[in-house]
Amino acid sequence: MKLLSLCFICIIIITMNTAKAGTPEETQRARLQELLKTKIEIKHKFSPITLIGEVIDVWCYTSEIMGEGKGEKHKTCALACGGGGMPLGILEDKTGQVYVACKSNKAFKGCNEILLPYVAQRVKVTGYVARKGGCQALRIEKVELAKK
Repeated sequence: MKLLSLCFICIIIITMNTAKAGTPEETQRARLQELLKTKIEIKHKFSPITLIGEVIDVWCYTSEIMGEGKGEKHKTCALACGGGGMPLGILEDKTGQVYVACKSNKAFKGCNEILLPYVAQRVKVTGYVARKGGCQALRIEKVELAKK
């Protein structure tokens, strides 16, 4: 969320620097300067989570287009799909719930790069989860092989 604020401020600064005197842009610049003086409160809707489960290709698992879409039998397909940009996720051991891995701890990066080495394996994931509209989206801070 802080990153979102930073992006918003950058847009404001760019807008302010491109405005010409005596134009509507100049009026907008004045309004934006006032806005910068206003404290903006950012609320987040995510909570910390640690879970253990299998790294899966979300599409193949949920659609069952390639059978069960999990386990060693599906590893080659999941590697191809994840390597091609399809979303990977975690199938939690305890609940059977799927968590879509959306964001890594690197700015503007998804999770496939950090999850591909673990496809079809059990991992322990630490990060944050946001839930909305039936979706469980993960921001992964740390991933490691789960103890047996």
